[in-house]
Amino acid sequence: MNKPSTIPLGDCNPLLFVSGHFAMPAPAALKTVLCIDDQSDLLLLIELWLGKFAGIEVRTCTSGRAALKLAADSPPDLVLLDMMMPDLDGLATLAALRANPATANLPVILMTADDAPEIGGRLEELGVLGILTKPFNPLALRKSVAGLWARHQMTVPR
Repeated sequence: MNKPSTIPLGDCNPLLFVSGHFAMPAPAALKTVLCIDDQSDLLLLIELWLGKFAGIEVRTCTSGRAALKLAADSPPDLVLLDMMMPDLDGLATLAALRANPATANLPVILMTADDAPEIGGRLEELGVLGILTKPFNPLALRKSVAGLWARHQMTVPR
């Protein structure tokens, strides 16, 4: 088996050269997720499936206001944000994250119990990676988050 070699490309992502073929490097590992939802049972499910079974550090908040402080003090790799919360809804929380320089560029995945077609067409405008519709299958949650994270990593300069 040929050993991979890395070809540096200045400020661009390095390409791996394996067995006579170029390949993109693997996406950076997802290490920390901040999950914001007012439903504690859903937070426990996410902690179990992303935390225990996927090895990701999952931090949780039950309100948008508390999450803003936590995200600024210790920015996660990714935010899972519920759309409907009592104190500060998902779009208001997202706007506040984007307004703070410490959290402005955090990748966000929205979660909603709605089909939210009006949001689906505005993903790029809102600067979010995608939408997860609740309730979701825990296995599908892991797969969806991993897929959106990998796609996001392809756009991040390394």
